[in-house]
Amino acid sequence: MIEIVLPSSRKTDCIIKNTAYSRAGVREYWIVDPAKACTTVYDYDKDAAPTIIPFDQPVQCGIFPDLSITVSDYLK
Repeated sequence: MIEIVLPSSRKTDCIIKNTAYSRAGVREYWIVDPAKACTTVYDYDKDAAPTIIPFDQPVQCGIFPDLSITVSDYLK
């Protein structure tokens, strides 16, 4: 699941949906935050702390190992 955070939806995306997705069995949740220029990745399968990745670095998908996305490539 990938969410793009808007100022009006920050609480919903970062807290409420994060909790709901974790409980619903979603395996991975990305929060793309333009205001902070980073993506926060929650890997629920590993039950580990989230990883914060700047937009200019690739985000490796845990579910699809061959998929990697560099967010800054899509902001040009």
